[in-house]
Formats: sequence, C-alpha cells, structure tokens
Amino acid sequence: ATSDSGFLLVGQTQANGDNNHNNVFAVKFSGQGAPQWMKTFGTPFGDDVALRAVEIPGLGYFLCGSSDAGTAGMRDGYFVAVDPSGVLQGQLLVGTAGDDDGRFVTLADNKLIFSGITGSTSGPNRSNIYITALNPEDLSIAWSKVYGGDSATAVSGLRTDPLDGNLVVAGQSNAFGNGEQGLLFKVNSADGSIVWAKSWGTTGSEFLQGSAIMEDGSSLITGFGSFGASPSDFFVAHSDANG
Repeated sequence: ATSDSGFLLVGQTQANGDNNHNNVFAVKFSGQGAPQWMKTFGTPFGDDVALRAVEIPGLGYFLCGSSDAGTAGMRDGYFVAVDPSGVLQGQLLVGTAGDDDGRFVTLADNKLIFSGITGSTSGPNRSNIYITALNPEDLSIAWSKVYGGDSATAVSGLRTDPLDGNLVVAGQSNAFGNGEQGLLFKVNSADGSIVWAKSWGTTGSEFLQGSAIMEDGSSLITGFGSFGASPSDFFVAHSDANG
C-alpha cells in the first residue's frame, strides 16, 4: 500500500524484447485499481528482478531485487529509486565477488535498509545474511554487514521494531548442530551491530517463511518444520520483544 491509498506492484518483464534478459517491472495503481503509471528499469545487459518495494512519502519509491549484471556474471543485490511519478532517480548494485541477492527492504534510522543473501564469505554451497544501510537521498552506503560466519544462513524476514527503531531479522541457520534451525536476531539500525540473537528448533530442520512485528515489539513468525509425525509441519511462533 502507498501513502495515497493506492498500491505498487513490482516484478520482472521481458517487455524490452530481449528474450535473454529481463527487466524490473513496476506499476502504480490508485486506490480504485486504476493504473497511474507503468515503468521498466534495468541494467544494460543484466537479468533483473524486483521483489520488494518501500515508500518514503514525498521522496518516492525504492525497489529491491537482484541482477546478474555485476561482478563476473554473478548476481548482485539491485536497488532502484524512483520519484512519486515513477521517474528513475538512481540505481545501485550491492554485492561481493560471490552470488548475492536482495530480498527485503525497510526504513529505519532515516535510512533504507536492504537485506538478502550472499555466497561470498562461507565457502562452497554456503550462504550468509547481509544487511546494507543506504542514505535515501543519494543511495550512498552508510554501513554494510554480513552475518553467519562459517554456517549456512538465510534471511526470510526483515522488520523495523516500532518501539526502538532497530531491525528484527528472521531466518534460519545450520550453526547449531541439529540441521536447520529458526533464527531471530535484532540489529542496531545505526551501525549494524547485533543487539541479541536467538535460535530454536528440534532435532530436525525448521525453515522460517515470514515474520511480522507487533505494536509491543514482539514478533510473529510462520514457517514449516519437523515438529510432529510429519517431516514438514506448518507452525506459527510468537516471541516477546527480546526474542
């Protein structure tokens, strides 16, 4: 939803006529469902996609996703800024020498917070969570951190805590010795330092698929895991403001 009671849809299109490369696709609708503008954005030779968007009222919309136009054909996080009319204001590739993607974007500490997965730091077939904070005026990087170390770690949710403005990250990790386990941690939005981190799970594997922050700072988390006779049960978890 947008601040004018409309909504913005983002995704991917081959509207440029190049069957080998996709571009980012964005459509802004009024509250009554009438299209107000439709735009495509992309890198010259990359395969680009947008997965999420966030609005700063008066400044515009910020789209996050990924592109393979980066280093040595690897995927990078891809960030696009447009004004309220959909006119391109800037774009940025965020990545490392490995494969990276952009999955979530939120607002905190007057910055755009961009999160995804990077494969650059933890060896073959491993991934870590990265979070990058951008200044919305010029898309310059304020800080960037990677979380997970030698374990395989993935992000499945990024939210801003309404109580203190810090970031709550949901995901999963195999760092705890019993397959994949649920992971929830809070990050200081000013510098990316970890405030607290929690994990939970069974002797099987648990995978988080979504999260939400309540008004009291507690977290509601959904996913699936091996909690019962079935190897894959749906679950809903509710944690307090300290995880």
